[in-house]
Amino acid sequence: MSLRQPLYAGLLGACLLAPCVGTWGWLHYERVQVQREVKTSVRTGIDKAELHLFKFTSEQIRSLDWHHAGEFSINGERFDVVYRKQSGDTMLLWCWWDIREASLDRQSDQLAINLAQNATHENKSAQQLTDFLKTLICV
Repeated sequence: MSLRQPLYAGLLGACLLAPCVGTWGWLHYERVQVQREVKTSVRTGIDKAELHLFKFTSEQIRSLDWHHAGEFSINGERFDVVYRKQSGDTMLLWCWWDIREASLDRQSDQLAINLAQNATHENKSAQQLTDFLKTLICV
Protein backbone atom coordinates (compact mmCIF):
# COMPACT_ATOMS: atom_id res chain seq x y z
CA MET A 1 0.00 0.00 0.00
CA SER A 2 1.42 3.34 -1.02
CA LEU A 3 1.77 6.22 1.43
CA ARG A 4 -0.17 8.39 -1.02
CA GLN A 5 -3.40 6.46 -0.61
CA PRO A 6 -4.07 7.60 2.98
CA LEU A 7 -3.20 11.14 1.87
CA TYR A 8 -5.73 10.99 -0.95
CA ALA A 9 -8.35 9.53 1.36
CA GLY A 10 -7.67 12.28 3.89
CA LEU A 11 -7.95 14.98 1.25
CA LEU A 12 -11.17 13.47 -0.03
CA GLY A 13 -12.57 13.36 3.49
CA ALA A 14 -11.60 17.00 4.02
CA CYS A 15 -13.32 17.97 0.77
CA LEU A 16 -16.47 16.12 1.79
CA LEU A 17 -16.55 17.71 5.25
CA ALA A 18 -15.61 21.27 4.24
CA PRO A 19 -19.15 22.38 3.30
CA CYS A 20 -20.59 21.04 6.56
CA VAL A 21 -17.84 22.51 8.73
CA GLY A 22 -18.14 25.84 6.92
CA THR A 23 -21.91 25.90 7.36
CA TRP A 24 -21.59 25.03 11.05
CA GLY A 25 -19.03 27.81 11.50
CA TRP A 26 -21.30 30.32 9.79
CA LEU A 27 -24.28 29.28 11.96
CA HIS A 28 -22.15 29.63 15.10
CA TYR A 29 -21.02 33.11 14.02
CA GLU A 30 -24.61 34.14 13.31
CA ARG A 31 -25.74 32.84 16.72
CA VAL A 32 -23.06 34.91 18.48
CA GLN A 33 -24.12 38.01 16.53
CA VAL A 34 -27.80 37.49 17.41
CA GLN A 35 -26.95 37.01 21.09
CA ARG A 36 -24.97 40.26 21.10
CA GLU A 37 -27.83 42.15 19.48
CA VAL A 38 -30.32 40.81 22.03
CA LYS A 39 -28.03 41.73 24.95
CA THR A 40 -27.68 45.25 23.57
CA SER A 41 -31.46 45.57 23.17
CA VAL A 42 -32.05 44.34 26.72
CA ARG A 43 -29.48 46.78 28.14
CA THR A 44 -30.97 49.76 26.31
CA GLY A 45 -34.44 48.76 27.41
CA ILE A 46 -37.22 46.94 25.64
CA ASP A 47 -40.80 48.11 25.92
CA LYS A 48 -42.78 45.61 28.03
CA ALA A 49 -45.47 45.61 25.33
CA GLU A 50 -42.98 43.82 23.03
CA LEU A 51 -42.33 41.07 25.58
CA HIS A 52 -44.17 37.81 26.22
CA LEU A 53 -45.37 37.21 29.77
CA PHE A 54 -45.06 33.68 31.14
CA LYS A 55 -46.41 32.52 34.48
CA PHE A 56 -44.72 29.43 35.90
CA THR A 57 -44.78 27.56 39.18
CA SER A 58 -41.42 26.67 40.77
CA GLU A 59 -41.81 23.12 39.48
CA GLN A 60 -42.51 24.31 35.93
CA ILE A 61 -39.48 26.63 36.06
CA ARG A 62 -37.21 23.67 36.91
CA SER A 63 -38.65 21.57 34.06
CA LEU A 64 -37.97 24.17 31.35
CA ASP A 65 -35.22 23.57 28.79
CA TRP A 66 -32.75 26.19 30.05
CA HIS A 67 -29.79 27.11 27.82
CA HIS A 68 -28.39 29.32 30.57
CA ALA A 69 -29.81 31.36 33.45
CA GLY A 70 -31.44 33.91 31.16
CA GLU A 71 -32.61 31.83 28.22
CA PHE A 72 -34.94 28.85 27.77
CA SER A 73 -36.83 27.02 25.03
CA ILE A 74 -40.47 26.00 24.78
CA ASN A 75 -41.69 23.97 21.80
CA GLY A 76 -38.52 24.74 19.83
CA GLU A 77 -38.79 28.50 20.37
CA ARG A 78 -36.19 30.44 22.37
CA PHE A 79 -36.97 33.12 24.91
CA ASP A 80 -34.59 35.50 26.66
CA VAL A 81 -35.66 36.51 30.16
CA VAL A 82 -35.71 40.31 30.46
CA TYR A 83 -37.60 40.76 33.75
CA ARG A 84 -38.53 38.41 36.58
CA LYS A 85 -40.98 38.84 39.42
CA GLN A 86 -41.94 36.37 42.13
CA SER A 87 -45.62 36.49 43.05
CA GLY A 88 -46.37 33.89 45.71
CA ASP A 89 -45.65 30.47 44.24
CA THR A 90 -45.76 31.89 40.72
CA MET A 91 -42.78 33.29 38.84
CA LEU A 92 -43.63 35.93 36.26
CA LEU A 93 -41.16 36.10 33.37
CA TRP A 94 -41.25 38.83 30.75
CA CYS A 95 -39.33 37.42 27.81
CA TRP A 96 -38.05 38.43 24.42
CA TRP A 97 -39.07 35.88 21.78
CA ASP A 98 -35.77 35.19 20.04
CA ILE A 99 -37.08 34.16 16.62
CA ARG A 100 -33.71 34.48 14.86
CA GLU A 101 -31.85 32.25 17.30
CA ALA A 102 -34.61 29.63 17.15
CA SER A 103 -34.26 29.68 13.35
CA LEU A 104 -30.50 29.13 13.69
CA ASP A 105 -31.23 26.21 16.06
CA ARG A 106 -33.47 24.63 13.43
CA GLN A 107 -30.81 25.11 10.75
CA SER A 108 -28.17 23.51 13.02
CA ASP A 109 -30.49 20.59 13.73
CA GLN A 110 -31.16 20.14 10.00
CA LEU A 111 -27.42 20.21 9.29
CA ALA A 112 -26.84 17.46 11.87
CA ILE A 113 -29.65 15.37 10.37
CA ASN A 114 -28.25 15.83 6.87
CA LEU A 115 -24.78 14.85 8.06
CA ALA A 116 -26.10 11.70 9.68
CA GLN A 117 -28.13 10.74 6.62
CA ASN A 118 -25.30 11.44 4.19
CA ALA A 119 -22.52 9.83 6.22
CA THR A 120 -23.21 6.37 4.80
CA HIS A 121 -23.48 7.68 1.25
CA GLU A 122 -20.26 9.73 1.60
CA ASN A 123 -18.38 6.78 3.07
CA LYS A 124 -19.43 4.67 0.10
CA SER A 125 -18.43 7.42 -2.34
CA ALA A 126 -15.10 7.89 -0.60
CA GLN A 127 -14.41 4.16 -0.79
CA GLN A 128 -15.30 4.09 -4.48
CA LEU A 129 -12.98 7.04 -5.17
CA THR A 130 -10.19 5.43 -3.15
CA ASP A 131 -10.63 2.19 -5.09
CA PHE A 132 -10.51 4.16 -8.36
CA LEU A 133 -7.37 6.03 -7.28
CA LYS A 134 -5.72 2.71 -6.41
CA THR A 135 -6.18 1.61 -10.03
CA LEU A 136 -4.37 4.77 -11.23
CA ILE A 137 -1.42 4.49 -8.84
CA CYS A 138 1.29 1.99 -9.64
CA VAL A 139 2.56 0.43 -6.47
